[in-house]
Amino acid sequence: IYIGEIAILCMNLPVLILDTELQEEYQKFRMGASVSHVPIDMIETGRWRANKNVVEAISAAAQKMSKAEIYHIYVGGNKIEQTISTMRYWLSKFVGRNKDGEFNDCLVIYDYIKLMNMRELKNDLAEWQVLGFHMSSLHDFVTRHKIPLLCMCQLNRDGSERDDDTVFAGADRLIWFASNYSILRNKLREELEEDGPSAGNMRLKVIGT
Repeated sequence: IYIGEIAILCMNLPVLILDTELQEEYQKFRMGASVSHVPIDMIETGRWRANKNVVEAISAAAQKMSKAEIYHIYVGGNKIEQTISTMRYWLSKFVGRNKDGEFNDCLVIYDYIKLMNMRELKNDLAEWQVLGFHMSSLHDFVTRHKIPLLCMCQLNRDGSERDDDTVFAGADRLIWFASNYSILRNKLREELEEDGPSAGNMRLKVIGT
């Protein structure tokens, strides 16, 4: 989600992060590390206070983050209906509508789509069927309200080396409802050598749109 965090700070938009993994405190650490370019372990342990340059970087990052309309909600273990209800409340309270009755510009990030608990596998439903229902529900909601949703998912083991739609875990159901799906992964050694250090150590590739 680091790319999303940096993009958020460059836009004057209200952003909702629906997080199935991390509590808000740890997400703030990650965001602060991303914006300040200070290693996250220095922020978590408090060692950043011992270096004047690092203190200045953290202060500047904190100032930027304080101006961003970022709303983080932990939804781990929630049913998809609860998560959609949370989205609806946030849109009404913090985003609002324009003169045409549509919601103002905003962004929702869902990190990440997965099976919340084994109780969802009832009535002999397979995991891919439950994930398909989750995606279908999210797709219908954001399409109806005309808002963008950036939805994360995991890659399977082949995702570290291959770039195609077979590497998405639960691919058949997840990408059915996506208007664009891309892969973000660590570069291979050959790619690092070819691109050089200035091009970063990760690769984002659009697979379908």
